Amino acid sequence: MDIEFARAFVAIVETGSFRKAAARLNLEEATVRDQIAAMERLLGKQIFKENGSAPNLTSAGRHFLPHARALIRTWTKAKLEVALPEDIEVALEIGTTSYLWEHLLLPSFFRIRKELPKIAIKTIVGTPEMLAQQFKFGSLDAVITHDASLFDVGERAHLFRDEYVLVGHDKKQSSPDNSYVFLDWGPQFRAEHLLYFPHLVTPNLQLDASPAVVDYVEDVGASGYFPHRLICEDLSDLEFDVVTDAPRIPYSAYAIFDREMSQNVMAVLKAILTETSNPAVTAIQRKMTLVH
Repeated sequence: MDIEFARAFVAIVETGSFRKAAARLNLEEATVRDQIAAMERLLGKQIFKENGSAPNLTSAGRHFLPHARALIRTWTKAKLEVALPEDIEVALEIGTTSYLWEHLLLPSFFRIRKELPKIAIKTIVGTPEMLAQQFKFGSLDAVITHDASLFDVGERAHLFRDEYVLVGHDKKQSSPDNSYVFLDWGPQFRAEHLLYFPHLVTPNLQLDASPAVVDYVEDVGASGYFPHRLICEDLSDLEFDVVTDAPRIPYSAYAIFDREMSQNVMAVLKAILTETSNPAVTAIQRKMTLVH
């Protein structure tokens, strides 16, 4: 089977239409329809049933979906690994958010390189939703995330617990004021935030969350929710404080691993990430990473 047939099939499932799938794949819609027709001939089954303009999976299509994703993953990994140098045994792609990249994954690299010298690693930074989609699609071998509810597959390892806290220039305020900037830490944060502040369904200013936003919030005299660990590391250099009476929103960070990953490699990564999650270790590891 042509791997492009599987890509077209999965793209239609994920986008919900032939037109959007064609746009994602940079193809004409007619080409995508021809690929699906060819796939159905090979399978001897109809995999989509169109209801108006929306294609719906048939029973055969639902059964084939995980196999299509596995085909794409296997082909992608094969192309990557046949190009590896002789001294590298396997290549891994790890995804994470910008916050966890800077404050957890990057400080872990010195030990990862030392303890897994024959592993090539590529990292991807994105939103929790994008990472979950790529992991399910088979493009990532592991994800470090603060929104594990998005993942219904893979082996999960808990790394640390923390809270999002409101920071601003008036530590006595009890809720977001006119200076408030909504920082989007992912769907779990959005849901909890809505429970506490239902009147802020549409904030005046909404930004993708990242450590760099701390500087913006400080520079313009605004307030916003940040991970407590992040603020504890940077608070001594900032001109704002944690708002003591505002609600705190708990979260946990997890590493999600593909179950096909080597158990030895997985165990080493778990141990390194768990140890680096200790705030006392993070600053030291970051310095070692930059030096080396």
